[in-house]
Amino acid sequence: MAEQYYVVLTDAGKAAEAAAVAAGVALELTHFAVGDGGGVEQVPDATRTALVNETYRGEITSLKVSPEQENQIMAQLVLPSAVGGFVVREIGLLTSDGVLFAISNCAAIEKPSSGVAVNLTFRLLVSDTENITLKVATGDGIFLRQDANLSDVNDANAARANLNAYPITGGEIKGEVWSNVVNNFRIIANNKSFFWRFDGENYYLLLTADGDPNGGWNEKRPLYVQWSTGKVFTDEDFTTVGRLLTGSGASWLAADGNVYGSVWGGYLNEWIAAKANDAYNNAYNNAYNSAINWAYANCVQDIRLGSSSEFQERSNTERLTGGVMSSWADYGSSNYWIRLRPLQKAVGGTWYTVSYV
Repeated sequence: MAEQYYVVLTDAGKAAEAAAVAAGVALELTHFAVGDGGGVEQVPDATRTALVNETYRGEITSLKVSPEQENQIMAQLVLPSAVGGFVVREIGLLTSDGVLFAISNCAAIEKPSSGVAVNLTFRLLVSDTENITLKVATGDGIFLRQDANLSDVNDANAARANLNAYPITGGEIKGEVWSNVVNNFRIIANNKSFFWRFDGENYYLLLTADGDPNGGWNEKRPLYVQWSTGKVFTDEDFTTVGRLLTGSGASWLAADGNVYGSVWGGYLNEWIAAKANDAYNNAYNNAYNSAINWAYANCVQDIRLGSSSEFQERSNTERLTGGVMSSWADYGSSNYWIRLRPLQKAVGGTWYTVSYV
């Protein structure tokens, strides 16, 4: 299928290029011209030396080699907002000598007389091996309308890539993204949504009501950061599968509820067990020592026999004091000799003689 809008080198342009090559000098393209084609759509004609009906001529804004094709040039042409009142149907590039170097047709575009500037991109191969040099930059012509805001580009994805723009369908962001809107970055799924909000003091993660994904926030506050202190808050239950770390990771709340930290010298349960064991041992030792002390003060620790005393019975008139008989002798006629030793007990480090009833 033949291209409807295209560019050709004019015969005069070919001759000028050949002459420049032969002379070893650069061919200068300095101006462009647009015309209305006499009110009818045009077909580029290489034999032409002028446009059918030129309506404006101006200087080329920029001229550079295309990064996609080494033998293609790209000319930027601007129709100022102050000129207009015509329809563009034909475009030409001119050398510094005024030679019509290349000519093209384009879809009709109205140029108002004021308020709108039109930016045209003219692409041209400087070799005529195929005669038809290049498919034009848009589906309708070789220009981009400034007032169309890039809606007339041929390949929107390629255009976004060239502009480093973020596509609506997703892609890589290569720079900082900022916004001065308080509510931002809303994610919608299943007829509800999450979004971020910064009110100048607190930065919130907020939820909408079910069935109102584009609405305001509900009463839940799962996460927010206070700008003035940098502290993080939550008004809801907080669940973690792993450990909850604090103190640069030196302390944590374990998944089983245990607590680890330097103040405990390790895990809290081990600290409690050690303290309980110490308390048990202290209580045991105190009770033991108290019992020992009481027993020492109130119980008999030892017994012994005191110094001996001698008694001699005569006619049953002498009564003996208590004691343990250690020796005796019977002299007859109720006359006998007895040696007694008192029984003594040790209580609290003191010896006492046992009394007899």
